[in-house]
Amino acid sequence: GNESLTITAADGAVTLAQVGTTTALEFLDVTGGSASLSGNIDTDNNVGSGNVTITTTGNTVLTANVTIDTDAGASGTGGSIDLSGTSVLPTTASTEQLTLDAPGATLSLGNAGTEALEMGAVTFASGFGTLNLGGSIFTDNGFDATNATTVVLTADTVIDTDNDDSAINFTGTPINATGAGNESLTLITGATGTVALNVVGTTTALGGLDVTAGGLVTLGG
Repeated sequence: GNESLTITAADGAVTLAQVGTTTALEFLDVTGGSASLSGNIDTDNNVGSGNVTITTTGNTVLTANVTIDTDAGASGTGGSIDLSGTSVLPTTASTEQLTLDAPGATLSLGNAGTEALEMGAVTFASGFGTLNLGGSIFTDNGFDATNATTVVLTADTVIDTDNDDSAINFTGTPINATGAGNESLTLITGATGTVALNVVGTTTALGGLDVTAGGLVTLGG
């Protein structure tokens, strides 16, 4: 992680293949009109921050499965990953998958997928700190936030897995708003999809909680 990469493209398109997969970067910061990712991104915080930030006025489109790993050196701690300033889309519905791996750090996610163009999967790989959620996430293969220490809603959030009836799992992970009554959470599974919740809003109350699930709903707090 000796060198970093900052890309500023104003309203232009940024296209990236593999980044840092042979020798990890210190950090990656991308700003543009849109982005296209076709390979994995590796950074490390042993020298630099290890942070990965992608901010676009348009979408960030995955043309292949993409893993963002901010602990390429496997020290056990990584940089943060911030995708809250972009909307992530697959190229083909239910196909491309996004894996985020930032041990001990903060992950921030805005919109991912749409109702007609679901993500193949959104996966949080290893134990990390805060998961900031601030948008709508439509995905197959379930949504599992149990690797997070805590979840904070930074805007009204929808998680929808009803395309393949898969589970939504927050077992052991508390969910709170940024301010009392500020943000709401909507969870939607399909005919057989289950939902598991820990404590919700006990530190900072949510504006609302709406759960629609055909399967079992488990409340753990």
